[in-house]
Amino acid sequence: MRISTVILALLILMLPIQVYSSENNYDFRVQLKISADDSIAGEIKSYLSRELRALGDVIQTKENIDYKISVIAIETLYEGGQKIGGSVLSVIVLEPFPNSVLSFYAKDEEKEMLLKITKNLYYNPYRWVQSGSTKNLFELCQKLIAHFDSTVLQPRRDKYQQFLDDTKKNSKPANAEK
Repeated sequence: MRISTVILALLILMLPIQVYSSENNYDFRVQLKISADDSIAGEIKSYLSRELRALGDVIQTKENIDYKISVIAIETLYEGGQKIGGSVLSVIVLEPFPNSVLSFYAKDEEKEMLLKITKNLYYNPYRWVQSGSTKNLFELCQKLIAHFDSTVLQPRRDKYQQFLDDTKKNSKPANAEK
C-alpha cells in the first residue's frame, strides 16, 4: 500500500513536467474520404493529403479520429455533356459524437448498451462548397484545407494553448509572482 502511494505521488509530481514540455503538442487525427469520378478522385486525394501534412499537426488515420473530412467532387458539364472545365467540391467535416459523456447519465446496467449504440455516431457542424477550374484543382484543394484549418483547427489550437497557459499560471506558487 505504501509503495503504491509513493508511486502515485511521483506520477503527480511529474505531471507538470509533461504538461509544460515543449514537445507536448496537440495533434489532430483526421480521416479523408473522397467521392468523385475516377478521373479526378486520386488527384484530389493526393492534393488534400499533401496539404494536410503541410499543416504539421495533422495525422491522417482511420482510427480514433478527431475529424472526418468527406469531399464529394463533380466536374460541371454543359447540357450537351461537354465539360466546361469546372469542378465543385462539397465538403462536410464530421466529428465523432462524444458518447463517453452519456455514460455519466446512464445507469450502470445501461452504460454498455448506450456506448455500443452510439459508438459510430458523428455530427457535422462544418460544411461548405469550393468551386473553380478543374485545371486549378490543386488551388481548390489548398483553399479547402486552408478553410478547414482556419475555421476548425485554429480555434481548437487556441483553446488548447489557453488551457496550457491557464494551467501553467495556476500551478505557480503564490510567492513566485513579483
